[in-house]
Amino acid sequence: MAGLDIEVDALATIAANKPGFQPFIINGRPAKATNQYYNKRKADLQACLPANCKTSIPIRRLGHIRNGRINHYLHVASRRIVDQLVAERMGTLVISKNDFWKQEAKLGDRNNQNFVQLPHARFIEMLTYKAQLAGIKVIYQEESYTRGNE
Repeated sequence: MAGLDIEVDALATIAANKPGFQPFIINGRPAKATNQYYNKRKADLQACLPANCKTSIPIRRLGHIRNGRINHYLHVASRRIVDQLVAERMGTLVISKNDFWKQEAKLGDRNNQNFVQLPHARFIEMLTYKAQLAGIKVIYQEESYTRGNE
């Protein structure tokens, strides 16, 4: 059985109760950097818009590029996790998940922007369907049960 915890700087942390399993971390900083660049560039583009206009073709194009990069990164990360679990012959993956965790986030403007813009639900969906295709059972667990005392 393996457990997966989702965060921001470390997109996912994976550990298992199997002897000899080497826990590993999927870096979340590339996705965070993509969002930071998107936000900076979008602000620059919006500053050039007329007062009554909220978007433009360059802004939409920028969003399309950002979405593609984030999707690609999430697919690669989820594939890497599932491949590692298959190599270790893991039959079950427990994913820590809180419903409405982003709606309740009050981390300040900067941290909220970093946390809320990462599509964690999409990442969980990608992990789930790839794990199920590989024959790995997926269990969702409320995050308070997967974290230690903090």
